Amino acid sequence: MYTDKIKSFVKITETIFGDNLPEPQQANLQCIDDIVTLDCEGVFNMLVIKFVGNVYIYNELPDGYIITISKDTIRIVNKLGKFLNNNLLFKFGGEFNPKKATLYTFKNNKVIANIFNKNEIELIAQNKTKIEDDSILLLEEGEDDRNDRMSRNTYTNKIDDDSVKGLYTTKPFKDGYTGYYNYFPSEGVYMSGKKPTNESKPLSKKLKGYSSKKSKKSLNSVLSKVAKNVVIKQVKSKPSERIVKDIKPKPAPITKQATRKEKTIKKGGSY
Repeated sequence: MYTDKIKSFVKITETIFGDNLPEPQQANLQCIDDIVTLDCEGVFNMLVIKFVGNVYIYNELPDGYIITISKDTIRIVNKLGKFLNNNLLFKFGGEFNPKKATLYTFKNNKVIANIFNKNEIELIAQNKTKIEDDSILLLEEGEDDRNDRMSRNTYTNKIDDDSVKGLYTTKPFKDGYTGYYNYFPSEGVYMSGKKPTNESKPLSKKLKGYSSKKSKKSLNSVLSKVAKNVVIKQVKSKPSERIVKDIKPKPAPITKQATRKEKTIKKGGSY
């Protein structure tokens, strides 16, 4: 179902933006620490990344991008034909080892990206130990190493926020709504507004709306996500409280004016 929807999005965007956007001729996918970027000097329609590992993705894509993940594949679709922000795709936790990255342009051309994975290079360098030392390293594996290996195994292939933001429609939903909306593909739920907030209301393309048990569960899941993200954003945006002491202005120094003593001249002179 996911794949069919993505294919339909790709065809629509090809029709709309095919001749209006700069087409990538080459691309470089970089994985440095926990950040994944793509430099392609153009705008791609879809990016498909084949990878190995257990990863949790923190979505950093602009409005209008769709991102999905499966066991070994990440798909990113550019529904609104937008440039990336500073080439940033996503941040991640866990293990992420990209093996192949393919871009599809709005003219339906294919570009194979070069991959630079700093994490893998460093891992290979660290593992270049002498054969006679291998047994010692294995025997002397510390508690921190075991905990690190266990923590990596606990990650599952998920995305923190796969909602598609900044969408717009002139074709009314069933309740008559037109304008900006956002979409949660995992749950199949539409919400009003350019971005999901506490003010967003559920939208439906069906007359029954979210009346079934399954759809209610999906809607509640989305509402819970939205509330959680709103709280997180509020905490991040809250300025740190600084204690400012009231500084009372110092009173201006009192300048003593020399008082001129008037001499009383006695009549008749003095002795």
